[in-house]
Amino acid sequence: MLEKAEKIQHDFLKPEVVKAAKNKIFKCTASIVPSIVETKFGEKLRLSGTLDGIEYTFTPNNTTKDSLIDAFGADETKWIGKEVLLGTVKTMTGDGMKTAIFTQAHIDSSSDWSWNVLNCKPLFSFYY
Repeated sequence: MLEKAEKIQHDFLKPEVVKAAKNKIFKCTASIVPSIVETKFGEKLRLSGTLDGIEYTFTPNNTTKDSLIDAFGADETKWIGKEVLLGTVKTMTGDGMKTAIFTQAHIDSSSDWSWNVLNCKPLFSFYY
């Protein structure tokens, strides 16, 4: 049986919103049941949540989706009320360098790599 598409009720969570937020803790809400939806970028996770007391619709990138699964588990129906700290990092995309939303845990775990890539610093040097 076909189901009608859920209407988007809130603004989409964008990197500039996360960057400007005083409290970067995203809390999943039940306004949109977390589910996989077809987008112009392929199938993506869509969920709702609050950041700084404002509710947003969030379609995370695949890396952030994987981090959310690591943090909350694979059963998205149990994500309601769960919280995660978000941050932003410039990253290479198919459209060039863009600022993207990641979980802070992911940023922290890859900060040495991303800092060196973004600042064009070598990770190691060879001396002869």
